[in-house]
Amino acid sequence: MTASKIVAAAASSAGGSSLDVDDVFRTFLYSGNGSTQTITNNIDLSGEGGLVWLKSRTTTDAHYLFDTERGFTSGAGNFISTNSVNAQANTGSFGVSSFNSDGFALHGDWNGANQSGEDFASWTFRKSKKFFDVVTFTGNGASRAISHGLDCVPGMVAIRAISDYGGNNGGFAIMHNYGTANLSAALTAMNINRSDGNALGNNVTTDFSSHFTSTTFNPHVIKDTGYERQNLSGITYVAYLFAHNTGDGIFGPDEDQDIIKCGKYTGNGGSQEIDLGFEPSWVLVKNTSDNSTNWGIFDTQRFWYDQAGSGDSKYLIAQTTAAEAGIARFYPHATGFGYTADSNTQINTSGKHYIYMAIRKGPLSPPGSASEVFDVAAATGASGATPQFISTGFKTDFAIYRPNISGNGQYNRLSSRLTGIEHLKINATDVRSNDSNQVWDYENGHRDQSADAEHFSWMWKRAPKFCDVVCWLGNASARTLTHNLDAVPEMMIVRARTITEDWMVYHKDIGNGRYLEPNSSAAKSGSDSSAWWNSTTPTSSVFSVGNHSRVNSNGAYYIGYLFTTLAGISKVGSVAHSNGSTTNVDCGFSNGARFVIMKSTESGVWRLWDSERGIVAGNDWYVQLNTTDGQVKNGDLIDPYSAGFAVAPSGSTETSIFYAVAV
Repeated sequence: MTASKIVAAAASSAGGSSLDVDDVFRTFLYSGNGSTQTITNNIDLSGEGGLVWLKSRTTTDAHYLFDTERGFTSGAGNFISTNSVNAQANTGSFGVSSFNSDGFALHGDWNGANQSGEDFASWTFRKSKKFFDVVTFTGNGASRAISHGLDCVPGMVAIRAISDYGGNNGGFAIMHNYGTANLSAALTAMNINRSDGNALGNNVTTDFSSHFTSTTFNPHVIKDTGYERQNLSGITYVAYLFAHNTGDGIFGPDEDQDIIKCGKYTGNGGSQEIDLGFEPSWVLVKNTSDNSTNWGIFDTQRFWYDQAGSGDSKYLIAQTTAAEAGIARFYPHATGFGYTADSNTQINTSGKHYIYMAIRKGPLSPPGSASEVFDVAAATGASGATPQFISTGFKTDFAIYRPNISGNGQYNRLSSRLTGIEHLKINATDVRSNDSNQVWDYENGHRDQSADAEHFSWMWKRAPKFCDVVCWLGNASARTLTHNLDAVPEMMIVRARTITEDWMVYHKDIGNGRYLEPNSSAAKSGSDSSAWWNSTTPTSSVFSVGNHSRVNSNGAYYIGYLFTTLAGISKVGSVAHSNGSTTNVDCGFSNGARFVIMKSTESGVWRLWDSERGIVAGNDWYVQLNTTDGQVKNGDLIDPYSAGFAVAPSGSTETSIFYAVAV
């Protein structure tokens, strides 16, 4: 299904002493190679410490958890499993072989971590205040206070015996704050390794804050003398402590953003959205009313779709060895996660209670260079297990791509990680098309179909102050929608996905009452209307849509791609040009533009240029987004200019809007 994805990603940086999500947490996918390999996810485990959790996606192998506190015995990693009651074991010459300053390394062929032909998910949690800690301790059989380094009250704590005292070793207890506002009124405890959950509530105090403070925790809360024993005298334990939203974090450029939340919700059997205050990249969810249900793990690297996704969202089950499976109608959104009408016991049975732990999508900080968030590439070859369109070291979130760039009758396509296997044709009004070959579960690109060097893709990574993607369900009423651009969107490309409609473009230089159509050469719309953008200019947190079917028909699903100007990296603007003269367009770049889309505000085609195919002092290849024609080179319309690009003397006398990305 997937092949090697072992590539270095651009290191995140929040500036100063602050941290980014990508500094402390990472879902990283890879394929086993049957030999040693290094997983470079840019998380410092050797210096800071933490946890690596591995699971095969394609086979029924166990979950394997390695952490820096339990470390290695004779050079081999010590592991425990969420699906087993066995004590800690040693992998010998298999499994994790080292914790590195930028990830971890693996031994050779082993079905739990690196068997050739298997696909794996790895989740890395770095020790950090306000996020995660690992503590080992020896039980004393009495109430006690054990120090931790979260610097906040934990939201969830997992405790497991690592020494063998016979029998079932006390299980793998999960203690959760149950989502109370003040973290002082409730505590639920369950066994993550038991398929029935084995709720421990009858033997657990309800005063969370007395036993879990910002500096200590008390494992003796679990006092049951039967199956669950988490503080027996002389037995060694490991505890994983996860933070909860604190309101005074150390993450992001301003060090005030939360990245983890532990909470609860009650199923309603219908549609509901859970507000986290952020867009999640990873979530663990469990029905606490029905102990026979699963502990489900979802992440946006492994096909966690938006609510109209054409395929099932994928999840792994923490308490079993099951391979990756699918579940419908459970989705992430800009401020949390939700589900549509469904009585599935895993996520939304009416009246049932659920707990969750959710981790925010990163990065929190804007990119430092265009190469961190944009790339253009020709396909590398036929479809298969590897990505055909390879970016230079970043996770691709969406792409414009074209089969056979020189051939006529081809559609320019736009697709995103959030919408999975579907794509939309830019030069058509068709509803979405589904293609099982449209795959996004790579660390370094995406795959579409059988392709060769004539197939091109222009790829973006979502990042603050650069670009964002938002999906919504239409309701035919003027409304505002939340985005995570952290800047005012200056250009938005919007399209209905499930009904036949024209494309829509909002651009700051034609106003909030007009639009352009990427599937058409038509001029900007005539008189202003509130039907499109509700006559409202976007803000740094929301944008508006009106009641027209192109942007907000009741029951139809939509997607919006949001772009803005980021100094030195991207530019949204307009240019007035006169035939016979050269017009330099200053985008604030240092080495010119790598990518330019430009469209006259009057009648005229949408043109796309890139430096891969050439932005030179002469005729340049360009793609016409609104036609099915192959690329053309029929004139000198654009020239190089170090601060951006230049409109050549042969260009028409007109005003054009543009979007450009730097080299």
